[in-house]
Amino acid sequence: MRSRGRVHYVGVSKRLGERLDIHTRDRHREAWDSFDWYGFQPVGHKVDRKGFLELERRLKEHTLRTWRVRADIEAILGRTYPSPGEVKPHFGAPGIKE
Repeated sequence: MRSRGRVHYVGVSKRLGERLDIHTRDRHREAWDSFDWYGFQPVGHKVDRKGFLELERRLKEHTLRTWRVRADIEAILGRTYPSPGEVKPHFGAPGIKE
């Protein structure tokens, strides 16, 4: 979670929506104004009852492409630690547009 663009809190969750909802009522409730989300599970095309895209089903075993993992890690680091040398941070694998 971020407050005015700066990192406030980092956490991991299997149920992101529920976790964020809790943080609107717990000790973090007034300490953040935005959040970043990173994951390795592809976003599907099916819309849930609340209007959000559902994630695709998880596979028990999955082959990861090294270039994709590196790009994801670069995006996480670039978003978490913005630097003046970076013209525009990368968000995701090559070829993916914001």
